[in-house]
Amino acid sequence: MKNGKVRKALTAHGDDGSAVRHVLHFLVRHDGATCSESEMAELLRPHGFTVDLSKYEGGVIAEEYREVASDDFDSLTQTLADMATARGWEYDGFECAVEVAPEPAPAERGSRGFSFKRLFAG
Repeated sequence: MKNGKVRKALTAHGDDGSAVRHVLHFLVRHDGATCSESEMAELLRPHGFTVDLSKYEGGVIAEEYREVASDDFDSLTQTLADMATARGWEYDGFECAVEVAPEPAPAERGSRGFSFKRLFAG
């Protein structure tokens, strides 16, 4: 599935996909589709997605905040793909920001590179 490509890109940047982040799911309407963009948006909203129809001409962007590494996420994207296909649409994948854990703050250092805090702590 397409999720593997995005996860591979995340991993290359030090992100394991487990942190909650802003996720965009792209659904594209094809000729002969059985529902309009506004009807697709109404199908998505009860599942917790935010949909702004002005953001994507010819399709819908469903937005949410979540992790992208779990089997639950894979199940969700498969459900979106099935829902889209059944209505003459295509689930075109997702995108998200890279979320890397912050580096630990360096220890307080003295002028010679040793920690005064550690040296003089009682």
